[in-house]
Amino acid sequence: MADLNPPKTAVQDQDINPWSVEGAQGENGEVAAIDYDAICSKWNTSKIDQALLERFEQVTGKKPHRWLRRGLFFSHRDFDKILTKYEHGEPFFLYTGRGPSTGSLHLGHTIPLEFTKWLQDVFDVPLVFMLTDDEKALFKDSLSFEDTHKYALENAKDIIALGFDVKKTFIYSDLEYLGHHFLMNAYEFSKLVTFNQVRGAFGFDGSANIGKIFFPAVQCSAAFATSYPEIWSDDPSPDRTKALGKIQCLIPMGIDQDPYFRLIRDNAHRMKNPSPKPALIHSKFLTALQGAGGKMSSSNPNSAIFMTDTAKQIKNKINKFAFSGGRETLEEHREKGGNPDVDVAYIYLTYFEDDDEKLQKIYDDYKSGTLLTGELKKMAIEALQSVVETFQDRRKVVTDEVLRSYMKPRKLQWAGNPNPKPKESKPKGEKKKENDEKKIELPDRTSFADFIRQQHHPALFPSPDKTLSEKTTMASLISRTMRPAALRRVVSVPVRPLTTTVSRRSDNLSSSELKVGELQGAKFRVEPLRRVGEDDATKRARLVYQSRKRGTLESDLLLSTFAAAHLPTLSPELLDQYDLLLDENDWDIYYWATQKEQLSTTNPSSAQSPSTADIDAKPESDQITRHPPSGEWAQTVGNFKPAYRPVPARWKDSEILDKLRAHVRSRSVDGGEGGGMGFMPPLEPPEVKN
Repeated sequence: MADLNPPKTAVQDQDINPWSVEGAQGENGEVAAIDYDAICSKWNTSKIDQALLERFEQVTGKKPHRWLRRGLFFSHRDFDKILTKYEHGEPFFLYTGRGPSTGSLHLGHTIPLEFTKWLQDVFDVPLVFMLTDDEKALFKDSLSFEDTHKYALENAKDIIALGFDVKKTFIYSDLEYLGHHFLMNAYEFSKLVTFNQVRGAFGFDGSANIGKIFFPAVQCSAAFATSYPEIWSDDPSPDRTKALGKIQCLIPMGIDQDPYFRLIRDNAHRMKNPSPKPALIHSKFLTALQGAGGKMSSSNPNSAIFMTDTAKQIKNKINKFAFSGGRETLEEHREKGGNPDVDVAYIYLTYFEDDDEKLQKIYDDYKSGTLLTGELKKMAIEALQSVVETFQDRRKVVTDEVLRSYMKPRKLQWAGNPNPKPKESKPKGEKKKENDEKKIELPDRTSFADFIRQQHHPALFPSPDKTLSEKTTMASLISRTMRPAALRRVVSVPVRPLTTTVSRRSDNLSSSELKVGELQGAKFRVEPLRRVGEDDATKRARLVYQSRKRGTLESDLLLSTFAAAHLPTLSPELLDQYDLLLDENDWDIYYWATQKEQLSTTNPSSAQSPSTADIDAKPESDQITRHPPSGEWAQTVGNFKPAYRPVPARWKDSEILDKLRAHVRSRSVDGGEGGGMGFMPPLEPPEVKN
């Protein structure tokens, strides 16, 4: 029976990833329900709210699906943009998939698939369905590729039985279909993503086979329209085209699959034929029979209702294994009522009972004690038996010939919005107001180089007798002048125009100390952005991210290991210092933290420091040579030049730089821990330690 007041203290956080789902575990070993609000917050997804549902109904003329109304599909990325595309009659397509590890689907598998079919019917758009028989063999040592391919064909028949329209649906097995344009996209995409990024997204370690590491490029490439030239034309182009590249994709999925598609959203714009970020819509997990904290799993038959189960098996599983929210005794249940929120039988009814009013009455009656656990389970049994029986009847008529008709590459037929609304166009001659702010919207975790390519402005380096105008935006200025560390502060924020008219130094003062945002010989300086009103937790989380996404590998490793070790315990004052330090040039920070004073011929005092040009001009004989200790970075061994910019006065005696240097000493081969900083630590949310 349910404990209606479970302890809230968690000794193990919930773990959600593409291969396993586990709720947080309390001190008494009890597993808590999945915290979907926490997932939204951690992964920065948007909740599906009432305003979005109303817009859906307005644009499509259809009532939102019961799973949308009840919050079972609860989160999204850019679904609002898909509604805008549909409203204006612009093309887009649906993509979903299935990893075939067994010969049969269970109810949990069918939820995103049924929802995808409903979206296909509402929007009247093409659907591509990926069977990842390659992935399952790569990730499960017990399965051969022959096994997973056989399962894929059986699962394809299950998918067809759900009622997808053959004219608008292309189902394919990776082991059969992948080639040509698809593989071009996969290989091109793999060149854009580093091993560190894949490891950070999926948690791969040194034991992962190289197939696992490459597979994300395959799964991400399924979201590119250019991967399927046959479905768009009877006479497809031999080359990938920009026109197809512009077609956006909508992906319904379980929230656990989101890490794959964050990766493609970060990089889709960098492809040869740039694509829009795919839109995502996330479902909750269909609870396992045992209750909160997990989902139905094929590997545990007693956790799931399979689409091959008989009516008797369904009845036995619900009666024997379904977690109950009822009380210990009949008298107590009548007096205090049950808890439908944790009762598995009721949870299943929220998926399969279409009548909102009837469902609400069941909820109220159970909570008041009027409805008993046995009666509630009986309702769930009847509902599930009906769903599974209907499916099995359809599955019987799916022959091999029918299967081939879905899996043949061919031009699909769809109509889209029958009554598109024309886009509003600006009246000719209308000019932008002088004081309009420009919103700089970066792609997710965009690299500095890509931002430069997008925001390049030809007027950034004017002649000496010309200053930048008020109309020059910070986007343009940043793209050519700001260091990567300072640029990372610019994420979807309104920016006012920036003017630069005052010379910061004359040429004969090149040895004076540079301030943040100043460049040698430049006639202007760039003021880094500052956040106002940011709370402590947000600041710590941002600094974790900024410590990992630097401009060089050395600074990535140095600052990410420092952040993992020290960010949770830094005082607010030191947090502010660290925040300002990250605005400095990456190589400056690296040298200041790692180069020993005795190896430099410069005085750390900025007032007596030679210029960069003077340092570079020193003869080879003035450089200090030593043999590198074991484990030292290759870029810093052998000949040492003095730091190209000595520590400025603002950091010379700072506590944060002392901590950074102490961290380097503790990690060095002749320091405390030794072993260097060879790997970026796993990404964990920073928690303030008391």
